Amino acid sequence: MQPFGVSCFCPANVWPVLGFVYGVLMCSLPGCEATPTDSSDVPGVAATSPATAVHAEPAIREEVVSESILVGTVSAIRRSVVGSPVDGRVIAVNVESGDLVAANEAEDGVSPAEPIVELSAETIDAEIAAATAELQRLEYELEELRSGSRPEEVARAKANWEASQAILELADARLMRSESLKIRNAASGDEYESAESVAEAARQKLVASKADHDLIIAGPRREQIAQSVAKVEKQKQEVAHLNILRSYHTIEAPFAGHVVQKHTEVGQWVNRGDPVAEVVSLDPIDVVVHVPESLVNELRAGDIVPLWIAALPNGERTLEGKIQGIGPSADQRARTFPVRIRLQNPQHDGVYLLRDGMQARATVYGAKRSAITVSKDALVLGGPTPVVMVVSESEGGKTVATKVEVAIGIAHESSVEVLGDIQEGQHVIIEGNERLQSGTEVRLLN
Repeated sequence: MQPFGVSCFCPANVWPVLGFVYGVLMCSLPGCEATPTDSSDVPGVAATSPATAVHAEPAIREEVVSESILVGTVSAIRRSVVGSPVDGRVIAVNVESGDLVAANEAEDGVSPAEPIVELSAETIDAEIAAATAELQRLEYELEELRSGSRPEEVARAKANWEASQAILELADARLMRSESLKIRNAASGDEYESAESVAEAARQKLVASKADHDLIIAGPRREQIAQSVAKVEKQKQEVAHLNILRSYHTIEAPFAGHVVQKHTEVGQWVNRGDPVAEVVSLDPIDVVVHVPESLVNELRAGDIVPLWIAALPNGERTLEGKIQGIGPSADQRARTFPVRIRLQNPQHDGVYLLRDGMQARATVYGAKRSAITVSKDALVLGGPTPVVMVVSESEGGKTVATKVEVAIGIAHESSVEVLGDIQEGQHVIIEGNERLQSGTEVRLLN
């Protein structure tokens, strides 16, 4: 067929289109009635798009628990840089790095622990010896005062008193004879005065000897004894002070642990405060992790925390600890809080497996809470924010897909918490949602 009498060569696929145009032109002429034609019968014209087949599942409400795997560090709970309390010359160093040291008492509880460092103590020993000797002298002096007068001293005082009495009696007799002679003018006035003076001197000597006798009988005064007691006590404190200084020349570990590093050698002079060794205690031991501020208020002291330490042998890498303390102050840049997880340090052949500075992973759980969850397949990622295609009914009564922007919360296995305008029971598309536009008509296969 050659429409309009035009003779030309055209490709075969052009003829249907030309025929369609010819029909339209003919129908536009007066007296021509248009006949309804289905566009699907016309080659090259697309049919109306059918509804997109999708699978959907309802959003559900369930209890979720936040789970965070945090990287932490194994940390010794006690660490001490042992310093020298006095100046001195080192005469012995009994430890090396890595050695196990005991505290003030050995394991049997009786024998003293071996010191880690010893200093020369010759000078202080001489001072202790001199102070001890002075203390003994003062103690003997106090004992003498408390014992009172000896019998021999009492007897001597009594004899002096009696002798003074006899001398006074003789002086009085001579004075009486001198007075009688004076009355008869047989003696001069000088002789009488001399006899009177001798008698008075004898009388005073008798008073003095009697007082000495009474003092000997009474013994030392209480005040003298008290003074002597105070002198003895002062000297005891001086000896104790020197013994304390002597103990500083033997430096021991403050607690049982391991020597991390030694800082001195034999022959070295150390000043007061200079470090001699560093000691750490490895049992019990802490794992310190830094928890984000969004989770820290959900933790409590005493919570059990699973731990995983890659450095341990196979079969011993999984451990458990208990939260010992939660730091009240955050790292200002990271907004995380330090949390200490304490556990007993496992041993193998008497050697602690956990060491200060090892890396550990802690699984920290938050409190249970109710949340809306959907299948992970419902999330459409790649845009500025995650979206979920929700099945809804349009004004025309059609089933369409509606885009809802969400925030992702806690994920667990195949489901994930979503925060947004999604209600419990709403169906969300889990298959066929990748290329859907909001408002597209959908057909649920399930």
